[in-house]
Amino acid sequence: MLKKLGKLLAVSLLAAGMAAPAAASTLGDKAAALGAGQWTVLNKAGDGAGFDYNFIISCGDDCGDVILNYADKGLWNPLTREMHFIGKGHYRELKHISYSEATNKWAREANPYWTCGAPWSNCLGMGHGYEHTTINPATGDIFARVFNSTEVYRWVRSTKTWSKLPAAPNPTIAIGLEYFPELGGVVLAGGGSAYLYKESTNSWSTLATGLSMGPYHNIAIYNPVHKIV
Repeated sequence: MLKKLGKLLAVSLLAAGMAAPAAASTLGDKAAALGAGQWTVLNKAGDGAGFDYNFIISCGDDCGDVILNYADKGLWNPLTREMHFIGKGHYRELKHISYSEATNKWAREANPYWTCGAPWSNCLGMGHGYEHTTINPATGDIFARVFNSTEVYRWVRSTKTWSKLPAAPNPTIAIGLEYFPELGGVVLAGGGSAYLYKESTNSWSTLATGLSMGPYHNIAIYNPVHKIV
């Protein structure tokens, strides 16, 4: 079960490891040895990396859920060569976890001040991970959106502190959030509309409306080759 759950995180790490040359590392060595369509195990319980079932468990009245549910991406910081993931189970505990290529170890980051706390069984908060996180690759700063709300927060990598952005549009319950370097900010897409938070102006604007999108579980993916989201 742990191996299956770990694929969500491993695929982000291995893809990132192949994207650019790096000094010798466990991640780099494993990525270099992969052929097209192949999988390999990066970390497992008991290998000293810190990744095991208890690391991703998400507790409520019991601890029968994990933080990977209803989520499909991790966030790669090309500057520090770290991966971050923020998620939570249903009405359960949120966790912000990270992986360092240099040490091949996992760690738990401090919980955001804006997440709801115990009792976890009454805690909706961020919801799940959804597509509600993204990263500025030039700074390593992370953006996270609270489920069905106008709340979007920024985590500054250099200080590891969170702050709230101006109220965001809330076109639907679960949206796609993705950083667009050429536009200098975060694209929020959902409910048939797309919006931009521009860091230089600290403000939101409308990019498009009337787009063909589903009503729920929207995604947004940046393509660095074609420079589109």
